[in-house]
Amino acid sequence: MNENNEIKHLSFVKKAMLSIKQSSPENAFYAGLYIIFGITLLIISLVIFLGTLTVTVPKYNTTLSVGSIEQPRYFTPIYASQDMEKIISALLYSGLYKKNITGNYDYDLAEEIVKNEDGTEIKVKLKSDAEFANGRTITSDDVIFTYTLLSDPLVRATDKVRYEGLSFERVDDKTFNIKLKKPFPYIEELLTAGILSADEYKNKPVDNLVLSEVNQYPTESGMYEVSDSTLDGNGKIKSLELVSNSNYVGKRPYIKYININYYSNTSDMIKDVNSGKLDVVFDIDQDSRKQITSKSYKDFTYTLPRIVAIFLNANKKESFAKKDVREELYSAIDRNVFSDAGVATFDMLPGSSQLATTSVTEYATSTFTLTLPDMDRRISVANKIKEMLAQKGIDMTLDIRDQNDLNQNIIRNRDYEALLSTIEIQSPSDLYAFWHSSQRNAPGLNISSYTSKTFDQALETIKTATNKNITDEQLQKIRTEFYDEYPYIPLYTPTRSIVYKNNLNAEIPSSINSSKDLISNINYWWNDTEKVWPIFMNEKIINKIYTLLH
Repeated sequence: MNENNEIKHLSFVKKAMLSIKQSSPENAFYAGLYIIFGITLLIISLVIFLGTLTVTVPKYNTTLSVGSIEQPRYFTPIYASQDMEKIISALLYSGLYKKNITGNYDYDLAEEIVKNEDGTEIKVKLKSDAEFANGRTITSDDVIFTYTLLSDPLVRATDKVRYEGLSFERVDDKTFNIKLKKPFPYIEELLTAGILSADEYKNKPVDNLVLSEVNQYPTESGMYEVSDSTLDGNGKIKSLELVSNSNYVGKRPYIKYININYYSNTSDMIKDVNSGKLDVVFDIDQDSRKQITSKSYKDFTYTLPRIVAIFLNANKKESFAKKDVREELYSAIDRNVFSDAGVATFDMLPGSSQLATTSVTEYATSTFTLTLPDMDRRISVANKIKEMLAQKGIDMTLDIRDQNDLNQNIIRNRDYEALLSTIEIQSPSDLYAFWHSSQRNAPGLNISSYTSKTFDQALETIKTATNKNITDEQLQKIRTEFYDEYPYIPLYTPTRSIVYKNNLNAEIPSSINSSKDLISNINYWWNDTEKVWPIFMNEKIINKIYTLLH
């Protein structure tokens, strides 16, 4: 506000007051009106002046509406396997580390993590104020319990093999040591695993934990907690509401509510995107992206470190034990057909471009059954494969299964001739879980049941190698054998998009190693703004007020 104007307003009011004393009642009435008018002008000027001191900042306590065609079965990091399950799990649970937007790792629940010289012992100190959503302090016991579950063969955790070889030593409530037999080059990623409440799992039989209600009703350690959910007529989750966890130890997210809406098919979801009902949709394939015509959205396209492939089970189909049959199938499929779905892939690593030179010119008439999940995009891929193989005289039957039935009965029991599935290779060490002979049986992930001394030796070396040259050397051994044996039929590395409204300020990492990386920085996302005084830009002050209000 102009200082001279303020003085004029005050002077005006003073003169009016004097005139009231010296005037008749009639004049006093009008003088009173002048005073009211003067005071009003003063207030308006003051408001304008104070308004010039405010700044525009992201607004807290807003809502994010999310669409998904994947209905989650598990929220817990133990069993999360689908993309939306991993995303929800990352929202509900915090790890010791958290990957940031640059791909590096920041402390989350940990206050300090110190490695010894050779990387075989790691000392971890937890933040003193780290709490679960229910207010209970997060302790060393919770961390040790979580990693024990993740590696327990009876639990059958999705990523069990990753956590083998870790042992823990409790020091006190907030301090513990991690010991490794050999240094592990990707230990930071392992330490992003969401931490569970040991109390929550008391008296739960570990050999049947996958069926426990604890997987749907968690005690959260992350940024958000479950506030509500609705079920459809089949008992599956139709919608899910998350609310920011007031006890979260990190930065409070701007977005307070996340409403996740599940659709039975892609077209219905796309319809709601085009009508503006959804703020963001994760994991959209390129065919679906083309159907989004609304100009109110932008996208970020990324390639996942995965391979969609056909895995052959020689124990159920004897002919798959023959190299020439496997080679026949490998050469019969034109991977360019999947260009809208992703990048053509030809061997053991995502996006590998080396095409094997095959000698197949004639195709023997054969039949087999391909088992796959009841998902639109997988059914589309399977039908394309079926059409291509039919042209070569190969009759392939489709066996489409509910995802839960597929995981618990079909894959677990290795009850399929061929399986259309996905493997995720975030680092070369992950190959161990999918191709080492020790992982042939459930809960192992070697779903082709392939056995090879060359593979085993190379994978054991890669798992602990800290030298890139050694890793590359062993990878070449694996690739050489692959192009001699064709242990499976790689198809493509998926390309996906996250689609979100123009008004949503979403910071997304440039490199996506896992679907959960998409929301690694979600506490900095915002979709609305407000004007505040600079004092309220201080994060500590904001968190203090937030804590008091809750």
